[in-house]
Amino acid sequence: MSIGGEGRISFTMSPGDAFGWSSLAERDAYTAAAECKLLSKLIKIETEKLDKIFEKYPATGLIFYKRLSGVIGERLTRTYNTILSAYKEEGQPSYG
Repeated sequence: MSIGGEGRISFTMSPGDAFGWSSLAERDAYTAAAECKLLSKLIKIETEKLDKIFEKYPATGLIFYKRLSGVIGERLTRTYNTILSAYKEEGQPSYG
């Protein structure tokens, strides 16, 4: 998966990873693109259908969104670490 235009960030996803979650957070813009380099099986779930399931089973929706927030948090932490690693190679970052 890559994020951004120039200076893209790329990383490898593992089986079971979520992609395209931004539409579940009611975002209208896509910020990432993916390319499968190996034969892959993907599952596409329409937001509206998922919303109906979570309306019927709210406890399941809560678990789903807790896990999704964990995935997003892990990715954010990885991104911070990648940026910090780049700064360490170039010297101390400026904060203002």
